[in-house]
Amino acid sequence: MPTLNIPDTPEKREMEARQARLFTDYVRILTYQPQYAADFKRLNVEWIEKDFVLEAADLKMLDHPEGLLVADG
Repeated sequence: MPTLNIPDTPEKREMEARQARLFTDYVRILTYQPQYAADFKRLNVEWIEKDFVLEAADLKMLDHPEGLLVADG
């Protein structure tokens, strides 16, 4: 969520709380479930390619998340 560049006031805190409530109305964070494997990979590939270089090791982890990511917590 963007941070407002205004002094810390009760109004600013209320606006940030309102933004947080709106965010939680539209976004749910779920634990990993196998039926979401394709979406998990797609989302991760998207952000990696945006800011980094997608490497073979990334694809290995994203192709086998249960054994390489989820099992280790």
